[in-house]
Amino acid sequence: MPGGGFNQVNWAVNQLLVQALLDGAKQLGALSFCDLYCGAGNFSLPLLAGGLVGLGIESSRPAIAAAKRAAREQSLSSARFIAGDVRVELEKLAHAERFDLVVLDPPRSGARDVLPEVIRREPRHIAYCACDPVTLARDLRTLCDAGYSLEQVTGFDMFPQTHHFETLAWLTRSS
Repeated sequence: MPGGGFNQVNWAVNQLLVQALLDGAKQLGALSFCDLYCGAGNFSLPLLAGGLVGLGIESSRPAIAAAKRAAREQSLSSARFIAGDVRVELEKLAHAERFDLVVLDPPRSGARDVLPEVIRREPRHIAYCACDPVTLARDLRTLCDAGYSLEQVTGFDMFPQTHHFETLAWLTRSS
């Protein structure tokens, strides 16, 4: 991982987390995605390899450069990655651009700043990966108040023998 980028520290558990995201996207019939706080493509690259179309947005330019390089090496020609402030770049996307699935993998501070734009875009599904249960609960409350239903929450023991864990929460927009 280039300097300034984030990478999960437990590769074996990260593979389980990524597979859970891929399985969920497939089960839900998602065809398109927007991966916010995508890092070097931890979720974006496998989703693209799985046949989905989408893009990743990340503030770390070195991480985006790594994601683009990995996409080229894997011949993922439909890959789109944007470097910049996640909220600003999401707002700059064409208003008509919609996604079946929005993936959120924010820093510990959560996704509070991007949630209004995510909600406005009305994705059918949201997969929220979090390492902080307090900010996750706050953001899930915001999404549920906006018409999303919390469907599933799974914990991943990314840091064995500590009280820290990674969480993957699935939400679906209520009819």
